[in-house]
Formats: sequence, structure tokens, C-alpha cells
Amino acid sequence: MADNSGWYLIHRSWMDNPIFSQKEMCQRAAWIWLIEHACWKPSRVRINGHTVDLERGQLSYSRSYLAQAWGWTESRVWRFINALKTERMIEQASEQAQTIITICNYNKYQDLEKISNGQTNGQQDSDRTATERNKKQGNEGNEVNESKYIDDFANFWSIYPRHVAKQTALKAYTKARRKGTEHEVIIGGARKYAEYVAGKDEEYVKHPSTWLNGGCWSDRLPAPGHSFNGKTPYGDSIANAAATVLDHIRRENDLWPEKNN
Repeated sequence: MADNSGWYLIHRSWMDNPIFSQKEMCQRAAWIWLIEHACWKPSRVRINGHTVDLERGQLSYSRSYLAQAWGWTESRVWRFINALKTERMIEQASEQAQTIITICNYNKYQDLEKISNGQTNGQQDSDRTATERNKKQGNEGNEVNESKYIDDFANFWSIYPRHVAKQTALKAYTKARRKGTEHEVIIGGARKYAEYVAGKDEEYVKHPSTWLNGGCWSDRLPAPGHSFNGKTPYGDSIANAAATVLDHIRRENDLWPEKNN
């Protein structure tokens, strides 16, 4: 048997198809007609010279109009409307000599968010429970994985040159190990990086989680003290750079002091 839960979309003009051209509707089609012709947003309509304000889920048609639209007699329309009222599927009221029909639970049936998700309230609750259960299981799995690598991480932490956001770093370390990176590879990279940044201000040292997530153990770093054209990997110090600029300015403007003869 087909699953009758959830939603399906149907266009308002479906009844215009010639295949449904038979004059008389069945009760199911008449019920769908009412839902189809109900306002989907608050609207103001003019009927028989009267202005009528309709709320979402309301419609206003005379019994004779419904009889003509459905191919029924007016007495049959009257009995059907009363049956819907008895089952609390609609409510009926009169305003300015015009009958207004309200589709009960229209907002529930026509909730676009639920329709787009393809879920009923029961399904949402069920799915929410399953999601929470999976999330809990996933968190438990993460805790198991992190505890598995806790000793290796402690070794990494003792070597890495900056100690901030330890728990975030642990997650990043666990992630790297789960992807197949060996502990020795990470440790080797951490040692090289520690040597590379030795003596530098901590603010210029990467956060451990940033270093791990970036796979920086694979970076090719110059050996400590290695120079490029007489400059360290970080370039001249600020003082040396300033002196170089000042020297250039003086020479350009003949401001360099003359040497004593």
C-alpha cells in the first residue's frame, strides 16, 4: 500500500485540462476545488457590489455558483457543505449578505515550508529525533576518536611553539590522523616549524589548529639562519629597513655628511 504521509504539489489550473471536462464533479474533486479557490493570502474582493475582506484560507461563492461549477444541484451543494461543517473541515459565516467559507486547518495543510520539506508534523518529529540520535552518536564517536589520539596529541602539543585553543587543536589533530596522516609526519613538521619560528614574536606563529588544518607539516621551510641575498627569511628588521630608506633619501638629496679629510 502506498505511503499516504507527506505532501505533493498540484497546480491550481489542473482542472482546466480537457480530460477533466466532465460536467459533474465527485465529492473529492469538489473538496479540492474549495481548497484551490481559497485565498492563499489576505485579499479584498468585490462580489455583487459588495467589498469583502477574505483571510488566508477563505473563499466566498454563492450556492448557485458552486452548483454550476461542480455540476450539481443546489440541494446537493447544501448537503455537502453541511457535511463538511459537521466534520469540521470548513466553517461558514455570512458577511454583508455574502457567505464566507473558511477551510479549517488551511495553514496546516498549505504550510509551504512543510511542503518543501515533504514532511508532516509526525515525520518532522521522527526525523528530528533521528537527527538528534545520529548527532549524539556522532559526538560520541568523535569523543572516542579524540581519546584514541590523546597521547599522541600531548606529544604534538609539547613540541608545537604556540599553545592556544587546545581543544580546537585536538579536533584538528584528530581530523588529520583520521585522514591517514601519521603521527611521526606531524611531529616532524612541528619540530621544523618550531625551529623556523624560534625567537619570533608569538603573534607571528600560527595557531596550532590553523597549522594542522592547513597540513603545514608538508611546508618546505628554509633552514634556521638561512639567508636570501643577505636577508633573513623574514627580511631585514624594521630598524635596518628604516636605515636603508634613510640612506637612500640622503644620497638622492646630497644630504650625506662629508667625511673628514
